[in-house]
Amino acid sequence: MILDEVQCGLGRTGKFFAYQHAGIIPDIVTIAKGLGNGIPIGAVVCTKEIGEQIKPGNHGSTFGGNPIAVSAAIEVVELIDEKLLKEIAKLGETLLNSLHSLHLSKIKEIRGKGLMIGIEFNEGYQAKKIAAKMIEEGVVVGTSGDAVLRVLPPFIISDKEIMKFLSRFRKVVESLPEINNKN
Repeated sequence: MILDEVQCGLGRTGKFFAYQHAGIIPDIVTIAKGLGNGIPIGAVVCTKEIGEQIKPGNHGSTFGGNPIAVSAAIEVVELIDEKLLKEIAKLGETLLNSLHSLHLSKIKEIRGKGLMIGIEFNEGYQAKKIAAKMIEEGVVVGTSGDAVLRVLPPFIISDKEIMKFLSRFRKVVESLPEINNKN
């Protein structure tokens, strides 16, 4: 089993690896992005059995290790401790619960773990347009597909910043025109 943890690994979901929420053990895990904390690096983690099958030249990497990137990655891994993971889980729960409490009718579903949240809008609402309105409010969010906003705040987000996000998010969503999807 190969799992891609390029975005969701390294604490993003409140566990070191997202797969730990499911209680499974993969054979291979790919990681990147958060590993270098802004410095490009990618890595593959695998079981001993898989590792013994990989010979020099069988594996390549666009952002494989170099001294600066590896130094950054070591620091990042050492900083992700149980205290930080618990804080990420707590902040994520606060954010998810607060989003749910807004009861905004234009939202189809809110889902996520830790500080990796997707907000799916009802049919007719375009995530890219909503993301652009969020930028006008000073908040950067991403999109996934046509209808989902991706909310991935920094691990050091404060409760005050969460409240500021929620206020601006509510303002943007409430400003969206009503779309009648019933024919």
